[in-house]
Amino acid sequence: MSMKKASLLPSVLFFASVPALAVPAEYGAPLEPGEPTANQTEISAPAFWQLMQSDLKEAFAELESSMELVLEEILTPTGAPKTKWRESGEDIAAILASLPGGPTANALLTTGEVPTLTFFGPIPPGLMDGWQLVQAGVNSVAPADAASGGFVAIGRRHLAFSDDRATENLDNAYCTRSDVEEFASHVRVYRDERFPFDASSETDRDPEIEAMALHHILGMMGNPQVCIIYEAIDQNSFREVTYTRNGEPLGNADTDSEPSRIVQNFDFREQLTSQMTSSLFDEDVDPENEE
Repeated sequence: MSMKKASLLPSVLFFASVPALAVPAEYGAPLEPGEPTANQTEISAPAFWQLMQSDLKEAFAELESSMELVLEEILTPTGAPKTKWRESGEDIAAILASLPGGPTANALLTTGEVPTLTFFGPIPPGLMDGWQLVQAGVNSVAPADAASGGFVAIGRRHLAFSDDRATENLDNAYCTRSDVEEFASHVRVYRDERFPFDASSETDRDPEIEAMALHHILGMMGNPQVCIIYEAIDQNSFREVTYTRNGEPLGNADTDSEPSRIVQNFDFREQLTSQMTSSLFDEDVDPENEE
């Protein structure tokens, strides 16, 4: 079995954990201030995502400005190129393939402020049951059609998924492809269907807008040329180390990162969205406790 490419979405979204980012007040404004709220309640979540893109341009521009220095710091090498860095990591795809059930039954879970779940083989059938597609990049594919890929929480109600076609293997390193124009175009966003959506409700709007903001920040980065290797901590856990494609360490991307561990049971709500602690809002707004 050939090695599968892993999604680099977790590292690309590391900056989402940066604290003290307040979403501008206009994010909480009604979708159509002059329209009756009864009309707003008829808007579906996917339609809300489409309609709000133009309304949020100004707020997104402010967010981009506040993130520029953060992104520059994360993507600035913290040392000279290392020799044989591509061979220094573990062949994580082979490790997962050797376990009972193979790569479909085993994945890497990373906890922390932005939890992730990465598959090095086909996504298990039925895993997306109960999740509604709200945004699809022009080059994205559904998880069921992907050879492999990764999920990351971008809120307590939302997941982003990227398949493996934007990445490539260089020995034991997993790298963004140099010929991909925009990494974000490979991303799909899904919403937890347990939560009804009412566009006139601030409680419902805010989680959608926060997920839109994190998705937008991902698009800011274009196609960062980064690579990940996995260093073994023990038999079931690994440390992710980030490099440029030239082997320069990107130590700032790994600051305070949590180890990844092999898991066999997958529950997006339990493992990802309910564990999300990073927020672009000043306060956590979800009185339902998201349980």
